[in-house]
Amino acid sequence: MDFAISGDPMSPPGIKSIDLLESAVSRQHTGFDGRLKYETAVSNAATLCFGICCNHPFHNGNKRTALVCLLCHLDRNERTFEEGVTQDELYDVMLRVAQHSLGEDTDSDRQVEALAKWVRKRVRTVEKGERIITCRQLKAILERHGFEFQNHDGNHIDVVRVRQTPGVFGLGKKTKHERVMRIPYPRDGAQVGRSLLRDLRERCEMSLGHGIDSKAFYTNSRPPDYFISRYSKTLKLLART
Repeated sequence: MDFAISGDPMSPPGIKSIDLLESAVSRQHTGFDGRLKYETAVSNAATLCFGICCNHPFHNGNKRTALVCLLCHLDRNERTFEEGVTQDELYDVMLRVAQHSLGEDTDSDRQVEALAKWVRKRVRTVEKGERIITCRQLKAILERHGFEFQNHDGNHIDVVRVRQTPGVFGLGKKTKHERVMRIPYPRDGAQVGRSLLRDLRERCEMSLGHGIDSKAFYTNSRPPDYFISRYSKTLKLLART
């Protein structure tokens, strides 16, 4: 649906061959005697990506769909790309997948192995759970994510979401402040309780359920769904190749 309404839509949209699509998806389940051929999360994601890209089951958008499937498969298995992965890298690797040019051997199994190796070097495990931090550290973390602390009164303070919206007639920008919740803030060095952090992240839409794991929240790395948005340019470029 996203591709259908994009600037580079799938036209015509839809499945070209259900048999080719089933073949691409079934690669994940290939195995013998109860053991999967592609048994790791990364190799399984790689074979799904390769199958959809190279089987051409859709009229259009096969490379784009393959890339999104790769990202989603990794996400479902609690893997995500490191923040340093660039648009050029993903664009290049998807072209090489389509051309069977990952490595010297064009055999499908060798191509999947090469793609899995490429991915494995660039992903990390999704982190869960809350960290032990101080109020001062929480303030710095939230500021990176577009929030502010306001109205400090006694031992409490407001967490406020700051949004930039277009001004009148689309001219300039207007800053909007939205109060999220009021939290305890006795002093800068006070430790923040884990239950409060869980509640705060949920209300700020910065929890694992919103696609943001602990590493993405507590550090400068990005959530899985960030890559789909971040690499929208790559998806558009793939539409032209």
